[in-house]
Amino acid sequence: MLGPIPEPDEWEVDYSSIAFGEVVGSGAFGKVTKATIVGLPGGPENKETVVAVKKLNAMATMEDRRNFLSEIEMMKQLGKHLNIVSILGCVTHAGQLCLITEYCPYGDLRNYLRAIRDKVSTRDSLAGRAPGRELTQNDLLSFARQIAVGMEYLSQKMFVHRDLAARNILICEDNLVKISDFGLTRDVYESSEYHKMHNTGKLPLKWMAPEAIFQNVHTTKSDVWAFGVVLWEIVTLGGSPYPGQSGKEFYKKLKNGYRMEKPDMCSPELYAMMRSCWASSPEDRPTFTKLRNQLEQLMDREDELYIDVNFEDAEYSYLATDSSSSGRLSQEPLLLI
Repeated sequence: MLGPIPEPDEWEVDYSSIAFGEVVGSGAFGKVTKATIVGLPGGPENKETVVAVKKLNAMATMEDRRNFLSEIEMMKQLGKHLNIVSILGCVTHAGQLCLITEYCPYGDLRNYLRAIRDKVSTRDSLAGRAPGRELTQNDLLSFARQIAVGMEYLSQKMFVHRDLAARNILICEDNLVKISDFGLTRDVYESSEYHKMHNTGKLPLKWMAPEAIFQNVHTTKSDVWAFGVVLWEIVTLGGSPYPGQSGKEFYKKLKNGYRMEKPDMCSPELYAMMRSCWASSPEDRPTFTKLRNQLEQLMDREDELYIDVNFEDAEYSYLATDSSSSGRLSQEPLLLI
């Protein structure tokens, strides 16, 4: 039994009109595929559009199905924004469940930053360059600002993301970034950075605010906490948060007020912004509007250094590689014991 099928609306796409291409992500409950569709809802009838199709597999549980349908409905309500991956259509009939969204060709921000480490530069950025060219301080600050803008919109729409992280930020042309993962993606992309806690499902603990971990309270202010971790990821070019912390150690230290130390390449002013996001009391954390304004002010001061992108001598304990994985960054799971 698949359960009740919602009535089709203006977002519904004929499944047979989707030309599936390469799989760009897969996991236990589904996959994400690059595809093309001719005649998207609300668009020109004969226009071909490259899209991303998130498809629930046939073995998904009823709970997976309900969560998937909830994600589709939530994205319909969310609407369109430049810094949010937007819904373009859906399939809820013909025995299939698909969410059709914008396609972002350059992958997620975390892997993009890790791949670009040796290509960063203090020279001014060139508009319109393709990813893979050198990045500057202002490019990195722009990533953070765009994420703050997208989260500002999300909070104004009264949505709580719950899973804000660099791995859930997608890169488009001209270094445009878009926030993604509004539900199922945590299941689609299997990751050791999600951790099982009793019956609450998999949780991205290292990005979660204390009240979210210990009290299961998720608000816009817990999203602000996660934004501080994303800012840390950007400054460290895809570093792994809480480097070297075992599960027991992380759990105990966070409860006692521990915060990550300032990265070597980070200015005190930018680190102060991170720390403001990590205030113990949610009420003491800044709004996304304030964070956006602060980042715009930093970007206007072009002669000051906030992220030292020439960091050959920086201490990279959070960038340690796993010798058993051909130099790839270690992804040791954090287990709460």
